[in-house]
Amino acid sequence: LPNNIKNLELGDKITQDLIFPKSLISLKTGDRYNKYLLLPNSLIELKLGYKYNKPLKLPNSLTCLELGYCYNKLLKLPNSLTSLKINKYYK
Repeated sequence: LPNNIKNLELGDKITQDLIFPKSLISLKTGDRYNKYLLLPNSLIELKLGYKYNKPLKLPNSLTCLELGYCYNKLLKLPNSLTSLKINKYYK
């Protein structure tokens, strides 16, 4: 991926491992994406697709997080978070 990308939305057919640029501030994964994510420290917004269910280390810059339907892992939320959307089955 180019180093200057700020916003990225992955389609449902993108299922391979990706390296995200340090400039990325917004990421939305497709519903089928279920690979480990190494998130850049610049990330502000993260929306995970339906099937995502891997452990995550969230950056301290994150302000908005939306978990997909299948996500059920324990998370340490950063103090910077101001918006959180979780599914009704999250335990």
